[in-house]
Amino acid sequence: MMLSQNNAQQENQALPPGKAGENARPQRMVLGELNQNVMGARVQPFRAAKQNATTEGFFNTKSQATDFKCEQCAIHGFHTQIYDETAHDRVTEKAPQIPKSEKPSLPAALTALPSARLPLSTLELSGPHDSPMVLDTSDSSEQSADIDVESSLYGVAEYADEIFAHLRVAERRTRPKANYMRKQQDITANMRTILVDWLIEVSEEYKLHTETTHLAVNYIDRFLSLMAVMKVKLQLVGTAAMFLAAKFEEIYPPDVGEFVYITDDTYTKKQVLRMEHLILKVLKFDVAVPTSNQFLARFLKSANADKKTEMLASYLCELALTDVDMVALLPSFVAASAVCLASYAVSGKIWDEDIRECTQYELEDLAPCISQLYSLFNAAPYSSQQAAREKYKEAKLECVSSLEMPSSLPFDDVQEP
Repeated sequence: MMLSQNNAQQENQALPPGKAGENARPQRMVLGELNQNVMGARVQPFRAAKQNATTEGFFNTKSQATDFKCEQCAIHGFHTQIYDETAHDRVTEKAPQIPKSEKPSLPAALTALPSARLPLSTLELSGPHDSPMVLDTSDSSEQSADIDVESSLYGVAEYADEIFAHLRVAERRTRPKANYMRKQQDITANMRTILVDWLIEVSEEYKLHTETTHLAVNYIDRFLSLMAVMKVKLQLVGTAAMFLAAKFEEIYPPDVGEFVYITDDTYTKKQVLRMEHLILKVLKFDVAVPTSNQFLARFLKSANADKKTEMLASYLCELALTDVDMVALLPSFVAASAVCLASYAVSGKIWDEDIRECTQYELEDLAPCISQLYSLFNAAPYSSQQAAREKYKEAKLECVSSLEMPSSLPFDDVQEP
């Protein structure tokens, strides 16, 4: 279902498929429950399966090369010789015998049989032969705690601080404009919320990574910060951004035809590919951007968080994607706030020295964002966009969307250690 070009129609007709009101003309569902018995003979392809190449019948035809006679060769005055395997024995019989005295002799070092190999002698690393690399033979048990904390960022403890500093710089360079929605004349914040909620549902339908959704939302916000988009093209922008993020993040991304199908064939493959080209041009091919999902691993490790806290923090970050007001905040800022709120909801601890040292934020700075996430969590059951909430209702994600938050936040009672 495509966004309507008639401005007199209701706003819900401009939304992605499955979001129209009760009076809308019935059309087949795009997402929802995609059952094979409902969709007929269409079967979702298994993208991860590798096609087995076969050469059956390719080498079965007997070569007729030996029976070929080039009549044109004699006409044009040139000759082609065809190799005959049976002539090998005849050539061998006619080959002249070389006397033994005339045969070239090889050096004795090449013709001699290998003798028993002597064992290597012990290398004495002393004096001028000292190695420039110094091996640390001290007990590493004292450093194990620090390595565990820092190895959460890409598994390289030696470069964790440098990587974190680089991400903090990159997130400012690739952040969208805070108030870009004010310059959009044909789309609203509510349309963006519905689009992001639909992308979360698409991610679940095709089993994509959470990072893919975060990247797609970043591409959308940055694109809308620079380009004015009509509401009939908003879903096309979201589809192309998700397709681009999947190709960047996934090992086996869905084919472009799958994204065309998920939009109920509203757009063609050519339109999706052209929009992808335009997004890359506007973003200047800068698609490797840090997201709040990337900062969560480091922060959660520093907070010694359990699985339930980890899942709740991830759920809060996905809720933040749907709120246009969160666009103005840095991804690391949102991730730190989500970790604090998740830790407080699960274990009752909202702040300590380890969290402050790792996030490099103060609690009073994070307090407004924590309050905003707290409000988003409490309002989620009453929202019309339920994709993220339904996703985190599953047992494998600890059913964190069904948890009960504390009645209030203890900012007035918290004292910094």
